[in-house]
Amino acid sequence: MRLSYENIWIRNCIIYVFLFSIIYIANYTTEDKDPLYMFVELIVVFTFVYGLVLVNNLFLIRPFLLYQKKYNLFFIGFALLWSFFLVVAKITHYIMEETISIFNDIMGIIMISLIGSGIYFIHQWILQNIFKTQIKLLNTEAELSLLKQQMNPHFLLNAMNNLYGDALMAPETLPDKILKLSELLRYQIEATKKDFISLSEEMHFIEQYLGYHTYRSHNLSVKEEHNGSGNDLKVPPFIFYAFGRKCREIYTGNRPAGYPDILDFPKKSHDILYYE
Repeated sequence: MRLSYENIWIRNCIIYVFLFSIIYIANYTTEDKDPLYMFVELIVVFTFVYGLVLVNNLFLIRPFLLYQKKYNLFFIGFALLWSFFLVVAKITHYIMEETISIFNDIMGIIMISLIGSGIYFIHQWILQNIFKTQIKLLNTEAELSLLKQQMNPHFLLNAMNNLYGDALMAPETLPDKILKLSELLRYQIEATKKDFISLSEEMHFIEQYLGYHTYRSHNLSVKEEHNGSGNDLKVPPFIFYAFGRKCREIYTGNRPAGYPDILDFPKKSHDILYYE
């Protein structure tokens, strides 16, 4: 269990203790009652009210109002929930022989629901900002990591040496190789700005990556076969990059015994991607 603001149990325990302490101190200084009796009475009443607010926020506002946009169900549930609270309040007043008008009870319900819902909306706003900040940090780290890989002296030295050798030995192939290399770098920079991309885009990048290395080695042969468009699946950027790089290292070098001549990836079964 994480000790953080996102943890619903810890968050509500802190809010409960904080609000209970404020209400108890305020009543203790204004009412002439036994402190222990008032403490027990306040626990029962406040816990009941706090529980109704939680039900309103978690089971009415969040599913029906924020996510599913089912406004009719929200208002029906809202009316039933707080009507139940009104009935319980009137029964409690009758048992304790308190004379409180129904108007005051309704105004109290309105104030409780507004304050409780307002706090919940503030909480949702805080959570959204936390998640957005976390996503931005992750994207920034991924982009910086990718830029460091691109600026790796070993990678740049090999790329420049290969292009230099091609310029001397086969200058007619140089423009096409430079274009393919620039497309790889462009995709790597742009993909880090997105959380998810289509599977077809990711596979196209892997094909370009392997295709670029077919110029450098006669041991690597790439054959493309597609089943479906892949546009209906979303994956994180560069999820297959490590696999493609490993294939390139194996098939352009001295291939160990037992490696197949053909690798198929990825395959789909029941919405699960896997290698074979």
